[in-house]
Formats: sequence, structure tokens, C-alpha cells
Amino acid sequence: MENMIIFDLETQSFPVESGIYEVACLAIENYEIVDKLYLGIPIEGYQGSTRFGYGFRDISLNQGAIREFQEFTGRYRYPLVAHNCPFDKKFLEYYHWATKELEFYCSMRAIKHQAPGLDSYSLGKLIRHFGVGSDASHTAFEDVTSLLAVLRLVKPETWFKVGESRRGFSNTSTPIDIENLKSKYNFSAVLQGEVICFTGKSTFTRKKNAGNCDY
Repeated sequence: MENMIIFDLETQSFPVESGIYEVACLAIENYEIVDKLYLGIPIEGYQGSTRFGYGFRDISLNQGAIREFQEFTGRYRYPLVAHNCPFDKKFLEYYHWATKELEFYCSMRAIKHQAPGLDSYSLGKLIRHFGVGSDASHTAFEDVTSLLAVLRLVKPETWFKVGESRRGFSNTSTPIDIENLKSKYNFSAVLQGEVICFTGKSTFTRKKNAGNCDY
């Protein structure tokens, strides 16, 4: 898939109710940029980190921003590609940015299929592994630019379409796998090798619970 729209959202948190603060899109043809879209409204006088959308106003219900996004995606009619795409997709659907004809694909899964065996497929780790930068910035435009640089090197041959949510737009009951978590948070090995016991009321006896533990 050489023609696509690479996009990224900054949302400040996991729940869709937290809103959308930055949106960046690159229209790509044969791995070259043919058009760009950036949506974000800086908060005047804000001083601090601008990672994860901080320092920007919530544009999730901004009709002008929604219209610009839909005009851009309608102009090119290419598949939309994002890293950890199910996360971004549910925000676009929840706030009615996404139109029904849009197709979504996950670059994380495509890269993992094309280049198996890496320790992590978070964007930051891929940026460092392929030598296209030092880390993910967690600002929308820089992250889509970095993802394009990685895709130019990997050029996945197999892409995975992101399906419809089984339980509506919020999708809060869908488990998030470890690679999705690594794409948003820094991890440490401080508890590696430790046994963690969760206690509380259960329909099983203590003996049966202990026997079912997976150490």
C-alpha cells in the first residue's frame, strides 16, 4: 500500500471523553508527501510541555476542524494509517469525524508482520531501531513525519484493516495489548520476576483460585 493518509491524534488520555487536541495528516503517494493537514489551537500564554496535546484547546467538537478533516480525507480517498490505529479510530468515530467510507489500517501490526522479532513496536522504539530519530515526540505532526520515515524503510507488504468495534464507539471493554500500552507510556522492569497476588471476593474457593494461577 503505497498511497495512504498517515494520521495521528493527541488526546491527553485513553478514554474517548478526554477529547481531541491535535490532528495531523500526510497524504502519501509512493511514500512521498503530496499534501498536509494540521489541526490544533494553541492556548494563548500556555507555558509547559506540548506533548500529548497539552497546551492546546479541545477541538473534538469543533465543526471547522471536523469539516477540514473530512474535506482532506475526501479529497484523496486513500486508506487511513495510524500507529496503534484502533485507539485513534475510536476517537474519530466517537466525535463523528470519520465518515462511513473511510478504511483504517494499523501500521504497528503491518511493521510487526514485516519485521518480526523486535523487542517493541512502539513508535519511539521503531524510530530508534531504524535510526530516523531519537524518540517519539508525542506531538501530532512530528509523529506522523517520523512514522512515514519508518514506513519508507520497512515498506510493509501486508496490511491489516481495523474492523468495526463490537460494542459501539467507546470500545472500553476491549483489552489493550502490551505494545499499545508501550506506545503511550514508559515501562520499567522493576517488578519483573515477581509474583503478584490479587485478593478479593471470588466465586471459586481459595484452593481452586491458587490452583488456577499462572506463574
